[in-house]
Amino acid sequence: MKSTVLIAVGSLLLSVTSTLGQTSADLNKNYPPMTAYEVRPGILMTAEFAADGQVCKMTLEPRRTSKDSINLGVLVDDDLVNAFVDEVAPVASRGKPGRFDGMTLMMGQPAITLKDYEFVTIRRYGTTRNIDGKQFLEPWVVTVTWNKRTCTP
Repeated sequence: MKSTVLIAVGSLLLSVTSTLGQTSADLNKNYPPMTAYEVRPGILMTAEFAADGQVCKMTLEPRRTSKDSINLGVLVDDDLVNAFVDEVAPVASRGKPGRFDGMTLMMGQPAITLKDYEFVTIRRYGTTRNIDGKQFLEPWVVTVTWNKRTCTP
C-alpha cells in the first residue's frame, strides 16, 4: 500500500514538473521549429525549403484555432486560393500542363483535385458539395509543390 502511494505521488510530481516551465528553447530542443506566414487574415501558409534555400512546397490552410475556440469547419475561399496560387506560382512559370492536370480523386465527400504542370503541382484537398446538380470542391488545404526541387528534412 505504502509503495503504491509513493509510486503515485512520484508519477504525479514527474508529470507536473515536466509540464511546468516549458520555454521556447525547451520546445526547440525537442521539436523542429516551424514558421507560418499569415498571407491573408485568418489564412496561414507554411513553407518547406530545398538545400539551396528555395521554396519547394507551400501549404495554405485556414487558421482553425483562436484564443476562444476551435473551428474545424473553416474552408479556404476558392477565389483566395486562385489568387494565392497565381501569386506564388504565376501561370507563366508553371510550364506545360502534365498528364494528370485537372484530375479529381473523390472518396465519398472528401476529394483531391490535382493541377499538374511541368514545374509545379497544385493540390486542393477538400470536400465536395452538390449544388444544383453540379459538384464543387470546397478546399480545406492547398499545396503548391515545385517538381524539380527536393525538400530537405
